[in-house]
This record gives sequence, C-alpha cells and structure tokens, in this order.
Amino acid sequence: MLGFVPHQGAIVQSVPFWDVTTAHRFLIALGVAECGLALWVLSGWQARWAAFAQILLLVSMNGGGLVWGRGFIPDPAGMVIQNLAFITLIVIATGEVRIGREAR
Repeated sequence: MLGFVPHQGAIVQSVPFWDVTTAHRFLIALGVAECGLALWVLSGWQARWAAFAQILLLVSMNGGGLVWGRGFIPDPAGMVIQNLAFITLIVIATGEVRIGREAR
C-alpha cells in the first residue's frame, strides 16, 4: 500500500509518460483503492458492482503491466492464467454462477 515494493515500482515506472514521483503516487493511490475495495467486498453491499469494480481494476492493471512493464513480469502467461482463475472465483462468489446441483 505504501509503494515500497521494487518490483511493482519498476512496472509502474515503465509507463512512458510518468516520472518516478508520479509512479510512486500512483502506487500509493492504488494501494488505498485496493484497501477500499477490500472493505467494500467484505461488507457484502452491492456485491455485483464490487465484483465488477474488482475485475475492472484487475484487467486494467494486468493490461497496463503487459503493455508497458512486460519485461519486469517474470511469467506473463502465468500471471494471466492465475488472474483468470481469480476472476472465475470472483464471479462464483457473487452467486452469478452456480456450481453443482441446487437443493430442491
């Protein structure tokens, strides 16, 4: 949350139109936003919108990382596969997809 992870800093600093200060501020803002999103998810309020926001943030961060910071991501394909699994869990947790048979 405080923007002290060098790996994440390197990825964000690879955005061509951001300087080091802007990248660091972005990481701090992202950390605060992620904490707020976590509280939203845990509250259970408007679960579908929380899931949508979470998926949108995840896709945006992955897309930006792959476009600008691909060289800093050790396993881009693995990252995408892991995040597709995470998105699947998000959708299941909102109750949008049912697994197995429902009780009668």
